[in-house]
Amino acid sequence: MSLGWEPHTPTRQYGVLGSKFPGAGATLWTIVNRNEYDVAGRQIEVPYKPGTRYYDFWHGVELKAEVRGANAPLSFDLEAHGP
Repeated sequence: MSLGWEPHTPTRQYGVLGSKFPGAGATLWTIVNRNEYDVAGRQIEVPYKPGTRYYDFWHGVELKAEVRGANAPLSFDLEAHGP
């Protein structure tokens, strides 16, 4: 377990829950959709640092950050009752 574990990371959509596990040089977010329907669009907003890359490991794709000042909203799809 990460020393800075954050069990209730804020998310952008109703029924979408997240946890944050910061580590040395990387941070892992786990996100789950508890809704009975699929959810698309912005799911989480993270601090932006130039050169940082973001990945959706579940779908095996790199995410494109929408840089907004010091933050980077990340958009991706989540299946109903899925990760």
